[in-house]
Amino acid sequence: MLKSLARLLLGTMLVGTAVLVPEVVAPTPAAASAGVHYVDCSAAGGGNGSQQSPWNSMATVSAHAFGPGDQVLFKRGTTCNGHVEFNGSGSASAPVLVSAYGTGALPRLVGDGLNTDTYATVVLRNEQYYDFTHLDISSAGSSSDLLRGIYIELNDYGTGNHYHFTNLNIHDVIGPRAWDDKANGGIVMQVTGTTVPTHYNDILVANNTFTKTDSFAFVHWTTWRERPEMPCVSDPCAAGKPWQPATNIVVRNNSLTDMGADGLHAHNSVGAVIEYNTVHGHMTRDPSHYHVAIWNWNADDSVIQFNEVSGGQSRLDGTAFDFDGGANRQIVQYNYSHDNQGGLLTICSHGISRDNVARYNISQNDGRGLWIVCGKALNTRVYNNTFYAKTPAHLPMEPIDNRNGSTAENVRLYNNIFSFDPSLTGQVNYNNADALAWNSNTFHGVHPATEPADPRKLTTDPGLSAPGTNPTGYNLVAGSTSRTSGVAIPNNGGRDYFGNSVPALCDPDRGAVQSSALTSQTCSSSLVVGGNATQSSTLNGASADRALDGDTDGNFSNGSVTHTNNAPIDANPWWQVDLGSSRPVGTIRIANRTDCCSSRLSNFNVFASATPFTSNDPAVTAEQPGVWRRHVAEQAPDLFTIPVGKEVRYIRVQLIGNANPLSLAEVEVFSNHALPGTATANAACNGNEAAAKAIDGAPGTKWCSPGNGGNHTLTVNLTGPRTVDGFNIRHAGSGGDPSNLNTRDFTIATTTDPTCAGGWTTRVTATGNTANVTKHSITPVSATCVRLNTTVPSTNDGAQAARIHEFEVYGS
Repeated sequence: MLKSLARLLLGTMLVGTAVLVPEVVAPTPAAASAGVHYVDCSAAGGGNGSQQSPWNSMATVSAHAFGPGDQVLFKRGTTCNGHVEFNGSGSASAPVLVSAYGTGALPRLVGDGLNTDTYATVVLRNEQYYDFTHLDISSAGSSSDLLRGIYIELNDYGTGNHYHFTNLNIHDVIGPRAWDDKANGGIVMQVTGTTVPTHYNDILVANNTFTKTDSFAFVHWTTWRERPEMPCVSDPCAAGKPWQPATNIVVRNNSLTDMGADGLHAHNSVGAVIEYNTVHGHMTRDPSHYHVAIWNWNADDSVIQFNEVSGGQSRLDGTAFDFDGGANRQIVQYNYSHDNQGGLLTICSHGISRDNVARYNISQNDGRGLWIVCGKALNTRVYNNTFYAKTPAHLPMEPIDNRNGSTAENVRLYNNIFSFDPSLTGQVNYNNADALAWNSNTFHGVHPATEPADPRKLTTDPGLSAPGTNPTGYNLVAGSTSRTSGVAIPNNGGRDYFGNSVPALCDPDRGAVQSSALTSQTCSSSLVVGGNATQSSTLNGASADRALDGDTDGNFSNGSVTHTNNAPIDANPWWQVDLGSSRPVGTIRIANRTDCCSSRLSNFNVFASATPFTSNDPAVTAEQPGVWRRHVAEQAPDLFTIPVGKEVRYIRVQLIGNANPLSLAEVEVFSNHALPGTATANAACNGNEAAAKAIDGAPGTKWCSPGNGGNHTLTVNLTGPRTVDGFNIRHAGSGGDPSNLNTRDFTIATTTDPTCAGGWTTRVTATGNTANVTKHSITPVSATCVRLNTTVPSTNDGAQAARIHEFEVYGS
């Protein structure tokens, strides 16, 4: 957020290293015997804490020390005024329970704001193992003070464990709202001190309601937060004190209403999960400062999912979510954002923020889509989201507002749908969006001059089933051109907004909903899915057949990545598959490991042969007669394709040397019958765009045929009888040409005539196409030749040229 920038300007770039220290627990007061302690603030006199003679004030509770298994129960239907501080700790097996007893309304704990060191209704300092549940907590203090409903503090303590807050009603805690470091609101957890590295572990915030808790519903803050990704800033930060992130934070199923500023913030953490929460109304009392409903600052590996956020009342941020300073590998997914003036997502980096993902979210009637400000984040991927507006929360509406000059290395957008009602013409603007990376996005309804270019852009109606209603209105109707026209994304999470399976091996639908019933097994035409493989050695069960399981997930911990031995590392480690017989192989697609160590897959060979390999020495194998080889010197990308075009049976991937073990997420082998074949055409635009370019396995090249009234033919001799069951055509837009040059009307025919002279049977007839890539399945037939015939070569009436980047023929 922008306020972070102001703080950074006050600080100095200092380098620290995150070190989680062993638990160091400060001594606590001697605990009373374990038991149940009752509190009835309506009782006339103070008792001994039994149910028959309960305590009658929060001050009495504060005077006692509690231990493992103790319970402090407040009577339902009563009100306790003042403030309470709990002393003593529970244990891992027996936490202290603070809850309710009796019948009726939740017991009300109303703070007075007179404890000016904390300004909190409930206080816990340098204690651990507590459960707070079934309480009503508020504050009657002055809004000029740092009011807190619950305040937890660790000061030079070490590791504090187990803080659970469930089924609480926290409300009317209205403190200052200007900056996030004020740390006031519903539940505030803070680390202070500069001597003993300190952090929290095991925080659960679940099934609570928060109403008018300013500035936060829940927030975690620490003085121990300096690291290279986030330099020390001035409020409050212990310079030279390494990052001590909170661990095991779960914030789930909470309801937030009328939040004056922010919402749920697990700052300075690792692996926090924030899910199934609703926020209705944020920034309602502070629209002039920068706030976001849900975000984690200086935090790694957060997952923010299944939340609904609406009613953000400002465009100074004002978004539902935020990738902010020091945010790394965070995922925002499966969320519903609507009617927020600021939009779905802020991308605002200070220090180093990188490798964050926003996917399968729905944005409805937000005033913006993405707000890209502050410093530039690295490698933010935004894919398969749906943005729709008819009555946006702010006009003009900006689907993309790129304020900081971010480029393709900063933000990449794939497979998204941007659909805006035509009544918004003149009110939609994409600010500096062309500077970002775009691929396979759909733009519909309103087309301002600022709409970005996209090599696989669609402008046809995506066929949203009932947009503007609720998330179910964002299914894609049958026949939508946005179905099966996205680009495959490795490690895509495996599911869409509703839990439908998303394929990893073939083109998914665009937008947040996978309406087409595809799985990696059903849509892959790989010859080796589920096949048999071997490798030079196997580490800890990471067997060779993991690369043939149809799953391109590159995270080793998810059980789909191969691994050869670490110690000792094999000499020239290899992985190999036997196809069972010689097959026409068109391409080999390899998915690299992605959770770490992707650089290990470099300086390697891919070998293919019709006969067995005779050596494990790659230099010898490269000279073996009949062996095809492709050497890759640089680090392999997450997913890459190698054209082969040969009849082979054996395929091997082999590193050179013994510097690294070999890990592969997936190897796919495709029988594109066109690649070993030969191609002829009625004409070519020039020598560099001849018929052979349509079957060279390189989608960046193309066959172009001019004029002739739009009638053009491309004939491919398959060099022998083949069983054919499908075709892929990569039209003009797939290779960077304008999408309005995509082939509109065409047919595909086959023949068994080895000379390709006659006997043609039409197998596919297509009309009105606008997609960049089309897939056509047929009943398997025998064929020696196939022919693509264009009758209306493009959707641009003035163009008469055919432009085909790749014509692929599949089968067995």
